Amino acid sequence: MFRKLRLSVFVLMVLLVTAFAYAQDKAPKHIFMFIGDGMGVAQRQVAELQLNNKPGVTATSQKVRLNMNSLKVLGMNTTYDSTSIVPDSASTATSLASGYKTLSGVIGMKEDKVTKVPLISEFLKQKGLSVGIISDVKIVHATPAAFYAHIDSRNKYDEIASQLIHSGFDLFVGGGGDKHFNPATREDGKDLYAEAASKGFALARTKDEFLSLKKGTKASANLPGDVYDEALPYVMDRTGADLNLDEIVSKSIDLLSGNPKGFFMVVDEKIKTLAGKKELTEEAVFRLAEEFGLASLTEAEKTAIVKSIADEQTGDKDLIKTLYGGYRPVSMMFKRFFNTRANLNWTSYSHTGIPVMLTAEGSGADSFAGYIDNTDVCRILNTVAQAEMKW
Repeated sequence: MFRKLRLSVFVLMVLLVTAFAYAQDKAPKHIFMFIGDGMGVAQRQVAELQLNNKPGVTATSQKVRLNMNSLKVLGMNTTYDSTSIVPDSASTATSLASGYKTLSGVIGMKEDKVTKVPLISEFLKQKGLSVGIISDVKIVHATPAAFYAHIDSRNKYDEIASQLIHSGFDLFVGGGGDKHFNPATREDGKDLYAEAASKGFALARTKDEFLSLKKGTKASANLPGDVYDEALPYVMDRTGADLNLDEIVSKSIDLLSGNPKGFFMVVDEKIKTLAGKKELTEEAVFRLAEEFGLASLTEAEKTAIVKSIADEQTGDKDLIKTLYGGYRPVSMMFKRFFNTRANLNWTSYSHTGIPVMLTAEGSGADSFAGYIDNTDVCRILNTVAQAEMKW
């Protein structure tokens, strides 16, 4: 399932599965929340069509289903936050984790940027469940952080990392290296690995170290990242030293299953922009285009690439925001050409305010059906899991 998620567009989808169906008067023992950041209705449709393609033949039916599209309960969620119809990952993930709306950029706090909001993960931990937070990007990014941190700005990565160590949770796995944990790269020079060890965490920084962890181990794993150390490498760039997200989840289930009371697992699959070479000469960029398979560029495409190089070199944030969604112009131009060749066209480089699909299965899954707000996801889960949160 996870291999079908990597599409580079920007909305929020929530896939929530409550597994191990029990009688309705009992809480589920194992709870999975998969957050496909960038996985709206169109993206699920495209992924499923791609799954049905055959060599040389474009699919016209969807006989083979994505697992997420095969779950029994379907709902729709709104995504707006306190400030905008078009929100960001910090505020929307906070809604999922707490049942509260907040400002864009804020994690685990109310609009005053001072008052902490309770998190469903904290209440499930108090109930005795183990809690694991997993992401294919750095574990301090906004979406995973919303389930363990309380901070006024999503950009305070070093402080978010400190909150992770002191969260009391059982498992953290992220891609993108250890910049915000390593004393050599933290601004304050603090050794969060030493702090983590003092809190009982086993530490893993490689594939082998992570896979060697024993069942029931409390662990913090910062796995190697892409060339910018922001996320797991793209599939096409991975080597034998890298893990796929499904492999990470499988191992994480093993680690958390040592608790007889059960566990709550959050899995964040994040969109990523293409990584370019840092050298922005025309020669280097066109060489990169060939490496990515863009060897037969038209004259119009070549002209567009040259313009994107110039736009990137200006450093004009307003221009880049308007034309490229705030992302690297050269990377976004490459994406545009890839999409064109795949017969895909998108209306926005950035987030949208469109409601997103939720699919669920298991004990209490019927409660997630219908057209609901993203804050309702947490409130319904609170009821299903008997977490005893109050609002």
